[in-house]
Amino acid sequence: MTNATHPIVVSVVIPAYAAAAFIQTALDSVLQQSFGNYEIIVVNDGSPDTKLLEGALTPYWARIRYFNRANMGPSAARNYGILQARGEYVAFLDSDDFWMPDHLEQAMRMFRHDPSLGLVYGDSFLLKNGQVIGRTFARESQVLPVQFESLLEETCTVTTSTTVASRGALLQAGLFDERLRRCEDFDLWLRMAFRGVKMTHHSEATACRTVSQSGLSADGHRMKCDRLGVFAKVASTLPLSSDQRKVLNERYEKTEAAAHLDRFKTCLYKGNFADAASAARHQGLYTDGNYGQPFLVWNEHLTRFVYVIGRTTMFLPYETDFVQPRLPIPPAFRYRLNTFLRGWWQDLSGALPDLRLAIRKTRLYNPCS
Repeated sequence: MTNATHPIVVSVVIPAYAAAAFIQTALDSVLQQSFGNYEIIVVNDGSPDTKLLEGALTPYWARIRYFNRANMGPSAARNYGILQARGEYVAFLDSDDFWMPDHLEQAMRMFRHDPSLGLVYGDSFLLKNGQVIGRTFARESQVLPVQFESLLEETCTVTTSTTVASRGALLQAGLFDERLRRCEDFDLWLRMAFRGVKMTHHSEATACRTVSQSGLSADGHRMKCDRLGVFAKVASTLPLSSDQRKVLNERYEKTEAAAHLDRFKTCLYKGNFADAASAARHQGLYTDGNYGQPFLVWNEHLTRFVYVIGRTTMFLPYETDFVQPRLPIPPAFRYRLNTFLRGWWQDLSGALPDLRLAIRKTRLYNPCS
């Protein structure tokens, strides 16, 4: 950490909500940084476990700045931390994530090499139940240069817990939108890039991010719906060029199709055939390649058929119930049936190429049954 004779360079902002169980791991990872010019700001976002949280923070009181506020969401908590920050740069860290010892040093090295940079982020390990299950860059496309168009096309994805950004650039862009509960970071990165903030990334995994089943980002369908909200906000508030608007419209359509697909799978799994059929119709599964006459009349009866096939052959795995077939179907027959169904499904999805991509990405069908 910094001392009185050295001005603060980086302010580490950690919003905390229901974080008592893991806040110490996050703080220890900051205190072990090889880069020493930083301060730590912990913002309690009206956490229901405040007493336990403050107990966990007791050994760190002398090394952190702590603020306890009413619950207003992660955007408001991060914004308050940015406004309280005394550093030239702000590094974000979610309370259930942690850094490798060289995280800040890696980012600051890039800022020293190119002082015109306004934002740097990097790769990270993904953890589930304490075990590494992959790396972010292996799952999400990352190209250079990082700019408005590539962020919009999602060929670049900025991860918040690996981000170090200029405090001035954050303030000039208007900070996080406190009306948003999800995708608030995506919204801010887009606004910063549109203003011309220079961004880049590095391929070193200098953070570990927790994959949670209960956090705000765990609900894939809601995340897609909120991303649609960000797209609508961008369309209405930024003076986009015709090319940028075209890219935006394409991303909106693909995301909307993927959201309907998520709803279709959820309703199908729950046996809610009428709503599943409605989601399929809204998604566009029933139209031909020219978006013209119906390619397939997708109704409740067809949905029920797909559901039964999925439950008996593992054709539509969605949760663990699909791991084993519900009926004792001989493996050879199940293989032939799945081969037929995969061909049928590929023909169907081939009627809408963009939808086929969405289907593959969300793994609606299982190619290896």
